Amino acid sequence: SIERGRGAGTKSHRPPRPRSIDVVLDTSALAGIVEHPAADLTITVGGGTTLAVLERTLGSKGQFWPCDAPFAAAATVGGTIASNANGALRMRYGPVRELVLGARIATADGTLVRTGSRVVKSVAGYDGHKLMAGSFGTLGLIVEATLRAAPLPETESIAIGRFKSHVTACAVGRTAAASHLFPMAIVLLDDRAARRVGALLPHAASGAWLLLVRCGGNKQSVARQVADLTATFDAAGADATGALDAAATTRAWVDVRETSGGAAYAPDEFAIVKIASLPTETSAVIAEARSRW
Repeated sequence: SIERGRGAGTKSHRPPRPRSIDVVLDTSALAGIVEHPAADLTITVGGGTTLAVLERTLGSKGQFWPCDAPFAAAATVGGTIASNANGALRMRYGPVRELVLGARIATADGTLVRTGSRVVKSVAGYDGHKLMAGSFGTLGLIVEATLRAAPLPETESIAIGRFKSHVTACAVGRTAAASHLFPMAIVLLDDRAARRVGALLPHAASGAWLLLVRCGGNKQSVARQVADLTATFDAAGADATGALDAAATTRAWVDVRETSGGAAYAPDEFAIVKIASLPTETSAVIAEARSRW
C-alpha cells in the first residue's frame, strides 16, 4: 500500500500530486508542548503542533522559533521540517535543519527512532534529524521534535528602500548583508508582491522594487541600523525611503512570510517556483524569470 504522512495539509494541494494514496497518516493528534526549559532556549513539541501554538508558547517567555515559514496559521512543526520550509530569517538564524536539535521518528515498519538530544550542546548520537529537513516524509514520520529557540529582540523595525531597478536593489541588498549592521532578514519585492503586504501599500508604486531590511535589537541599535540603511538607500539613488515601527513590522512580516509561496497564492491561479542562486546572480535570475513568465 502507498502511505503518506500529513500534517495540516498546507502543501498537499500544490503539484505534483501523488498518483494514488491508500493510507494517510495524520499527525494532527500528535500536538502539544512536551517540554519547554525556557532557560535553555529549547522546546520539545509533538510533530502535529502548529506553528501558531509554538509561537504563542515561546512568545510568552520572550522567545521565538526563528523559522518564518509560510502557512503560519495552520502549518505543523513536523510538516515545516519535512518540507524544509525556510523563510527570510534563514539569513541570520540558519536553515530549518540547524534549528532542530533532535527528533523522534516513526519509520515505515513502525519502529520509533530517537535522534539528537534535547540540549543545545551535545555530541550524542548521529544527526539523523537533520536528514528529515526536506525529506517530505520519505524517511519517516516526525512524531516529536526538539527545537532551538532564540530570544525575541527588544524592538524591531523594517527599513524600506524603493528602487526603479531590481539590479540596483540587489546591489544595495548585498551591501547591507555584508555590512556591520547584521540584519535579521533582507527581502526584495516587486510591485505586485508588495501590494500583498498591507503595511507596504503606502510605499508600493507601479514598476518599483521594494527592498526590505528587517532589523532587531535594543532601541538604540535598531535606530542606528535604520538610519545607516536609509543613508545607504539614498546614496544608491532610491526613489523613496521609509521605516516601519515595531508594531507595523510584526503586522507586515505576517504577510511577507506568505509571499514566499504561502497562503497569499491560490493554488488554482498561481504556480510556485523556488529558484536558488548566489547573491551576485540574483538580479540576472530575476531578469531571466521575468522574461519567461
